Amino acid sequence: MKPTINTLRGAFSFLIVAAAFLISCNKEPELIGLDLLPPGDKLKVGFMDTTTIVAYSFYDDTIRTDEMNYGMIGSVYDPVFGKTSATFYTQFKMTKVAPTFGTNPICDSLVLVLPYVSLFGDTSALQTVKVYELSQAIFPKSVYYSNMHADYDQSSLLAQKTFRPRVKDSVVLNKTTKVMPLLRLKFNTSLGNRIINTTANDLANNNNFIQFFKGIAITSEEENTPGKGSLVSFSLLSSFSLLRMYYHNTQDTTVFDFAIIDSCARFNQYNHFGYLNAANDFKSQLSGDTALGQQKLYIQALGGTKIKLRFPYLKKWASNKKIAINDAQLIMTNADVSAPYAAPANLAIRVLYKDGKVNYIVDETEGANYFDGNYNSSKGYRFRISRYVQQLLIPQTDNSGLYLFVPAASLIANRLILNGTNKQLSGHIKLAIKYTLVSP
Repeated sequence: MKPTINTLRGAFSFLIVAAAFLISCNKEPELIGLDLLPPGDKLKVGFMDTTTIVAYSFYDDTIRTDEMNYGMIGSVYDPVFGKTSATFYTQFKMTKVAPTFGTNPICDSLVLVLPYVSLFGDTSALQTVKVYELSQAIFPKSVYYSNMHADYDQSSLLAQKTFRPRVKDSVVLNKTTKVMPLLRLKFNTSLGNRIINTTANDLANNNNFIQFFKGIAITSEEENTPGKGSLVSFSLLSSFSLLRMYYHNTQDTTVFDFAIIDSCARFNQYNHFGYLNAANDFKSQLSGDTALGQQKLYIQALGGTKIKLRFPYLKKWASNKKIAINDAQLIMTNADVSAPYAAPANLAIRVLYKDGKVNYIVDETEGANYFDGNYNSSKGYRFRISRYVQQLLIPQTDNSGLYLFVPAASLIANRLILNGTNKQLSGHIKLAIKYTLVSP
């Protein structure tokens, strides 16, 4: 019997359901089993990886950096992205309220201890950091962004140190116990003596104490040599993270600790200096020459840059056809594999709508193994976006594009250069589509 239009419609509906079932199984999609369909239906299995992609890099928005577990300091001069610096600000709270320091107390030393977490950049680079006392109050639960700062008096220098970060070197305590690597910054004793000699009211509770001592800013000297410098992050809420005061009185020698706890206000500031020191092609792309995205594309965390991309002719390709998307993968390769700067462990994608709203892509709900986005052994990334591409084939679907960026960009410093969209370029960004065409 010759198949009717209704039969074909039924077959096409079956394909969509079958494709959705394969995707939901969280396995590598396979071509749909054509032997399950009536023999009279005309079906064609196809593959295409020549879809036109328009992509370019642009400035990211400022990002929230308050109430994070990590603080970052340092300065790096990337030959492509230019200079980036990091400063963090934090309060401290007393580990015991209303302390008494005995008769004739004197501060012997005051030491800030910060546990290392990670380092981005030149592992052999020296860092020079300075610690200042805040002159401006910062507040818990307030919103702070990466371009904000808190005022401090540069005449209130509490500590200065030049060191080489040792993020992998453990520390031995009490000659027996190994702990995570730590940075120790020795303050001058003026702050300790001010605390010891202040009024009982200033030490009556932590609300009073943070009005008396608003906190600190930790800054780094700016790196001026291309390819040098590093950004170092520290665990702020670790039990090892504290400001320890050693003091003595007429009876004893002892210690008192001030800690960074979750209720302390704290935030990071990141500065890219307007990319004035960046490579010219990168700066030109950010300035509006979007055609340069055909050659290279640039992503940077810490409120740096992200990528917009879209597929302008997909609807035209699918017009007057019935197409079931079996598998669609967005494939990208690292154009700067030999760079000393580590590529992000993964990337993220969001959907952009015409009204300016941004939302999760539908394929992300299928799970991390299916969706992917991780840096792989072929020195690149892939995202499986089959359901998103299927939606794009519907004429009325909003096709404003996608945003590509580094996730957790307020906590990590990674950057990435991708090969662009030029189809003549080895390793160019491509959309590889496996599909089934149902003839009308």
